[in-house]
Amino acid sequence: MPAPAQLAVVFAVLADEAGLRLTTSARAKAAAVLTRAEGGRPSGNARLAVAMLNQATVHQARRVAAEAPPGWAPGAASTITDTDIPETLQPGDAPGDDWPGQYL
Repeated sequence: MPAPAQLAVVFAVLADEAGLRLTTSARAKAAAVLTRAEGGRPSGNARLAVAMLNQATVHQARRVAAEAPPGWAPGAASTITDTDIPETLQPGDAPGDDWPGQYL
């Protein structure tokens, strides 16, 4: 079973495979949120990392759209920041039909 720290690595690998760059603060926040979601204990639920990436990409897309030119930076379309990472995540969190995401 993956430990919470391993789920943070899974999250980072999934983001990398999707062509996304995580800022240092996004990595730290993702690790903290995943640790809280797991209650500090391993559950083996890598779906938490997938759900977090789905939610982060939606937040990132909305942030980038709001910053559309002239405030848009070219790298913003491929960068996940700490503001894109959800504050909380529960083991049952799964995007619904109205929640677009990277892995739907």
